[in-house]
Amino acid sequence: RRLVTFGLLLAFSFGIVDDKFAQRRQLVIDDANAIGKTYLRAEMMPAPHDARLEALLRQYVAYRVGALTPEALEVALARSGELHVELWAEATALARAYPDSVMVGRFVEALNQMIDTHESRVAVALYLRLPEAIMTMLYAVALLSLGMMGFRSGLDRARSRIAALVLVLAITTVLALILDLDRPVSRLFRINQRAMSDVQTMMQETPVRGASAEPTPAPRG
Repeated sequence: RRLVTFGLLLAFSFGIVDDKFAQRRQLVIDDANAIGKTYLRAEMMPAPHDARLEALLRQYVAYRVGALTPEALEVALARSGELHVELWAEATALARAYPDSVMVGRFVEALNQMIDTHESRVAVALYLRLPEAIMTMLYAVALLSLGMMGFRSGLDRARSRIAALVLVLAITTVLALILDLDRPVSRLFRINQRAMSDVQTMMQETPVRGASAEPTPAPRG
């Protein structure tokens, strides 16, 4: 019975982290779409704002694609925040210079959506983690279940080392999968970055405008 209860707890916990992983995959697509829309609308902005915005967005997407390790993620988050400030400063200057422009308004709307999508990705990846109480309970119930199984086997004088080993490996594997899926950067399960790479390719195929456009940095990690 204890093993059945523990199995239900594992299934419940795995379902939580699996749903979060699926949400993170969808947010990558949403993030890529938001960046692409912002870039396309930046191309329509008057000079010299267009070149500045495009250069900043090229840097932005490079950090988004390159954040595949915990260290790279930390750098990407810090740099993304800085780029948000720079992009918003350009948007503010545009809005003040062209207060009646419909296209400027649409660009500001797209940029705001891009920043909101970024915040959603950060919240899901870093803050919507499996509660520590659940993980503690899983470890406690696992130890208790295995301990009781060993105690019962000793009383019955019927030990099966192979069966015990298989059970321990199964429990350890599932716990490891749950922990890995719950990490901001999973070691075993990579989220497909194709959507973000496609946006970066689209940007690279667009001619860089003006001398103010800075070269895209090589992402770390």
